[in-house]
Amino acid sequence: MLSKFSRLFSGYDWVLLFSVLFLVLFGLTVIYSTSLGDSGLTRFTKQIIFLFIGLSVMVVVSRIDYRWLGSLSWIWWVLSVFVLVLVLVIGTNVRGTTGWFIIGPFSIQPVEFVKMIMVVILSFALARESRPNLLTWGKTLALLAPIIGLLYLQPDFGPIFLLVALWLILNALRGLNRRGWFVLIFGGIIIGMVGWFGILTDHQKGRILTFVNPGSDPTGRGFQVRQSIIAVGSGGLLGQGIGQGPQSQLQFLPEAPTDFIFASFLEQSGFVGFLALIIAWCVFFWRIAKLMMSAKDNYTLYLALGFGIMVFIQTSVNVAMNIGLAPIVGLPLPFLSYGGSSLISNFFMVGILESISMRGKI
Repeated sequence: MLSKFSRLFSGYDWVLLFSVLFLVLFGLTVIYSTSLGDSGLTRFTKQIIFLFIGLSVMVVVSRIDYRWLGSLSWIWWVLSVFVLVLVLVIGTNVRGTTGWFIIGPFSIQPVEFVKMIMVVILSFALARESRPNLLTWGKTLALLAPIIGLLYLQPDFGPIFLLVALWLILNALRGLNRRGWFVLIFGGIIIGMVGWFGILTDHQKGRILTFVNPGSDPTGRGFQVRQSIIAVGSGGLLGQGIGQGPQSQLQFLPEAPTDFIFASFLEQSGFVGFLALIIAWCVFFWRIAKLMMSAKDNYTLYLALGFGIMVFIQTSVNVAMNIGLAPIVGLPLPFLSYGGSSLISNFFMVGILESISMRGKI
């Protein structure tokens, strides 16, 4: 029995896995504390179920050669487009976004899985390109554009921002000549102007303007940000304790276990809890950096880098959003926020990273 266990997990990066489990534990603490008034602790119970499903997915994916996953990129791309079309046709609208499949008491948000699949697709595509040029940028953008278009139709701008940022950073790190950068920057300015004046709705513009000046609408769009900042500040050094804190417990802080779980956690655990989060995040990114430094080919390098970028951007934007330094967008805090799709897809990512640990080193 012990020998089978050791063979199953041989080559695992246990430091990486334990850093992830610590982050999940911090999230479960907040979800539990904000579910105390629920009948049967519904959210907390569901998150425990999602955790076990996620761990099972991680184990299965880690046993698969990640290079084989990359070789099936076109199949993953077609499936991603299909599921995003399907959710527009038969999906359920939740908080203004038609991006959910409702199955009994559970809901599935397919974009969370599509985000991870796009890291695999873009990494595999870039690894096959020998030289960085505008043609490479165009090829990878052609892969991304249909996904972006379908997400715009939902509409869900958080994942759009995340995927565009991932595409930009992965390509930019490969390099580009001066003429290419000029074309790219000029094109970005034109697209930004078209987006502001022709694509964004008044509601979406309002979110950005409220970010610039939260006091302009303190009881409307600025309410969430103001309550989040109050929650973070009220935590002090040691926090108010698990299940304590007026902002999260009295529901002054909207979406406490999801978008604003960082503010809820700091309200209850204070600066000490923040330091614990920082340590867990640093360990996680350190282990990804080690996988990158020991990568034996470009695909492995881009894959580890892509997942690192994905988690870093989501974490940075969510934290900045919680303290008023970024507009409110639909990006959960990885491993902490309540939600089965987010948690399971994140463990899918960890499974690929563990597969790299087992097979992708020099």
